[in-house]
Amino acid sequence: MVVASVALSSLVLDHSVTGRVVTILAAGLLVATAVTRLLKGRRTEADLLRSLMDESRSQSILLNDIENHVDTVFWTCTPDFQHLLHVSKAFERMWQMPMSALIGDDSAWQRRVHVDDVGPLHDAMRIAIRDGIYMQSSFRLVMPDATIKWVRVDAYPVTDAHGRVERYVSVCVDVTEERRRLTQLDYLAHVDSLTHLANRKSMMDALSKACGETAAFALLFIDVDRFKLLNDTVGHMAADRLLRIIGRRIRKVLPEASVVARPGGDEFTAILPGLWSEDELGRICGRLTKVVEYPIKSGQQGLELSLSVGIALFPDHGHTREALLTSADTAMYAAKRAGRNTWRIFGAAEKNDLTRNRLEQELGSAFRNGQFSLHYQPQICLRTRKVIGVEALLRWNHPVRGFVSPAEFVPLLEHAGLILPVGDWVVAQATEALSELHRLGYPLSMSINVSAVQFRDTSIQDAIATNLRFHGLRGESLVVEITESILMDRSEAVQHALNAIRDMQVGIALDDFGTGFSSLSYLAKFRPEALKLDKSFVDDIEDDAVALTIVQGVIDLAHRLGVHVLAEGVEREGQLQLLEEAGCDSIQGYLVGRPVPFADLIVQLALEPATSASAGEHHSRA
Repeated sequence: MVVASVALSSLVLDHSVTGRVVTILAAGLLVATAVTRLLKGRRTEADLLRSLMDESRSQSILLNDIENHVDTVFWTCTPDFQHLLHVSKAFERMWQMPMSALIGDDSAWQRRVHVDDVGPLHDAMRIAIRDGIYMQSSFRLVMPDATIKWVRVDAYPVTDAHGRVERYVSVCVDVTEERRRLTQLDYLAHVDSLTHLANRKSMMDALSKACGETAAFALLFIDVDRFKLLNDTVGHMAADRLLRIIGRRIRKVLPEASVVARPGGDEFTAILPGLWSEDELGRICGRLTKVVEYPIKSGQQGLELSLSVGIALFPDHGHTREALLTSADTAMYAAKRAGRNTWRIFGAAEKNDLTRNRLEQELGSAFRNGQFSLHYQPQICLRTRKVIGVEALLRWNHPVRGFVSPAEFVPLLEHAGLILPVGDWVVAQATEALSELHRLGYPLSMSINVSAVQFRDTSIQDAIATNLRFHGLRGESLVVEITESILMDRSEAVQHALNAIRDMQVGIALDDFGTGFSSLSYLAKFRPEALKLDKSFVDDIEDDAVALTIVQGVIDLAHRLGVHVLAEGVEREGQLQLLEEAGCDSIQGYLVGRPVPFADLIVQLALEPATSASAGEHHSRA
């Protein structure tokens, strides 16, 4: 009686049985309450006996009703699960097997258990027998009409006064509907609802599993070219239909063992197990790019699409799912830059792209964390061999890579939109250093590089004016180096900035002269204070007569226009002599001084106190 009550309470708590059962329980509760009242009323023993007999009949009716009307199967068996002691009538409804089948064959119920579930069920039984513990297991029943029914069994040990298991009381519940809902939820959690391919979660799980094994595989990152424009043109519903068609076509042309997914938007991925040669991947990608060559109808028009594919190989291009996805994505963008409708395998060029992307992502924190600094390179007058100025050069001391080349990170500053705040910081630092040089008795000029982006923003002149005023510096002690592209930019903003800087008496030097597409007419009209010969010209003047002739001609032309000439990248004594003979005014390069931190510059100047000249000598026109 106690066991039945425990099983029944478990049933009600776990499975919310029908209202009929609740009514029966309520009746049982009323009987128990009546007994309690009889005891409290101190009736005669005959009354008490009669009441107990009524209670027994009521509970017998309760158990009989449970047997006949509740679809949960109750049974008791020996501690070894070999012999059934009692089975409720619901067995016939759940198992679709007559009770008579159990007479003489206590294991007959197992004939309905799915063959794949017999082993796990027996394992659970063996553990329960060995440890004398509660057991729960789920298994499938195969009905006579081949339909499947999921059943969950909970088996509770009943022990004697010494703690030995006397029998097991089991409760079997039909959980088919619950399993169906779980299967549906699992499907929704792992499948893209639009294309019915694997979704992002499923793809990431598959990638993690593949990376955890040693077998090689290829990861393809597939992107529909110009899909946003298409989406805006045909509308979201038509675009979704196109994605479904593309997804089906991609799945059709890839190897059967591939895991194809749509992580989101117009992107698809595919994991191709195995070791693939470049030729094999080329053929596969060729089939992929052709799947959209056949026009896809949208309304009355046929839409022509294309795909760009990036490929990463495990383990060559990454050991983790994140690294592989990044490599494949980088290769895909390389395919787009190559003209779209093609494919690329992650290689040296893509690795450089990836490095640039990572550096660009780190620029903001690098600036905030003080990883940027200025180094200063001396500029020497060839006539007097004295230091007449220094150029402030931006440096990035990366915590892992060390010093990063300015040619590598300065364009990234512009692309990331950080050139303006960094540029303002450079002006502030350089003018502070210039003020300190003058305070220490070194009346040198300070050259700073300014990008075209800063000129177009027009805030550069405000930064220069503010810092000159703050440090009490004269404008002619500062030189702004610009590229030929700025000189040729006739926009109002750039011209206004150039004129404003000149009005402050700040010198302007034309940097990297000869490497761009400058016009001599612009040089004649603008007439900068200084012209800097690019290192590429200086490198060859010892061995190339044409290069020397060009340098001589540029120096002569500049002097006729009243422009000071400074040669960059001077590294050998022979170059210095030829430049001096050509009439070059000043030089800058490793031969006469490398870029150094400000403290080291001061030490160098202090060791040769007589080598510095006034700032005005830098700007004097020949």
